[in-house]
Amino acid sequence: MKYRILFFISMVLGVFYTLDAQIVVDQNTAKFLRDFDDEKVKPAHIDTSYWSTSARVKFMLNAWTVSDNWYNTSIRSTFKLNVDGEYNANYKREFTRWNNKIFMKLGFQWEDAADFADGARNLSVSNNYLQLSTEYGVKLVRKFDFVANVDLTTQILASYKNNTAKEPNKQFMAPGTLNIGAGAKHSHSAKRFNITTSFYPINANMTLVLDERLADAGTSGVRPAEKDANGNIIRHGAKSKTVFGGRMSCDLKWIATKDKKMTIENKLSYFMGYTDGFGKGQMNDFFSIAYKFTKNLEISYNLQLRYFDNEHTFKKVNVTQDDGSIKTITEEHGATLQMRNDISLNLVFNF
Repeated sequence: MKYRILFFISMVLGVFYTLDAQIVVDQNTAKFLRDFDDEKVKPAHIDTSYWSTSARVKFMLNAWTVSDNWYNTSIRSTFKLNVDGEYNANYKREFTRWNNKIFMKLGFQWEDAADFADGARNLSVSNNYLQLSTEYGVKLVRKFDFVANVDLTTQILASYKNNTAKEPNKQFMAPGTLNIGAGAKHSHSAKRFNITTSFYPINANMTLVLDERLADAGTSGVRPAEKDANGNIIRHGAKSKTVFGGRMSCDLKWIATKDKKMTIENKLSYFMGYTDGFGKGQMNDFFSIAYKFTKNLEISYNLQLRYFDNEHTFKKVNVTQDDGSIKTITEEHGATLQMRNDISLNLVFNF
């Protein structure tokens, strides 16, 4: 009996040994089975990242000096340092896209204050601009998208009417311009040329003046404060004003030379109101010609044109007095076309 049990056990072990020996395979088959097993137990990796980002920072240096008899200013020397920054975060998937942009221009100007009045500031803000934009688009046909856009522009730091003023005449969100629109966008690209044009026939243009003192003064066309006969405020000024109209924007970039060293760019935006005076508008245009010496060093000519129908502008005029002396006074005008241009040496970084 004892030998029979031992014999049975040895037969069972032999069967298992034989079965195990039958599943022995060559090395290539074993590798295939291992890889197959790994693929089974590991989840498949699918790339769901549809975002792309880009950033650019530009430092611009501008300095000049004039002789004592220079005809149009008594300022002997000026030093300017400007910084441009742009960050884009864009989402694109099949027929939809969502573009987001932050664009900033900030500059400082140092002037020789030898001829200034006591208490005048040598350092002033020469460039002062901030734009936040978001746009959602759905492709309708080739090169045309239906888009909804929200665009906010304002200045970053406080600015003053002149170098001796104590209170700022404009500051952050006083004023600020908020545009909310719906329309269509067309894009065209060539080898070295790109142009994008957007039309928003339905657009709400809101002027925001969040500082109470500036709102009371009626800055940028908002309703000013109401005062009694003694000059006391009985009703504060409105902090916002909304006008409905149409808006368009056009961004152009042209690489003018085959070696890609010279670039021409233009960014234009224009709003025309349907209400509160048909045809009144707001225009902002940035134009630049840049020539690259190296990857990060360039020289550029920059021009900004600006027209806001609801803003008063100021102009310095030389007036001859009775005694023959010349006095410079500041005249206040209605809306006029404003222009600023300069040539600068730039240090540019792209990320």
